[in-house]
Amino acid sequence: MQNRVNQALPRLPQDVQRLGVTTIKSSPTLTMVVHLNSPNGRYDITYLRNYCAASLN
Repeated sequence: MQNRVNQALPRLPQDVQRLGVTTIKSSPTLTMVVHLNSPNGRYDITYLRNYCAASLN
């Protein structure tokens, strides 16, 4: 991680370089939440679920 920070540091503005960069460890897994809604009620939950499942394939 420190190597990546050191590589990027020269490209950062002077103020950022002066103040320094703080890094934190994070999880490598990504989480995404998608909410599908039919505002006018045209599509029911089954349709939306099938639409989502088909879009993921």
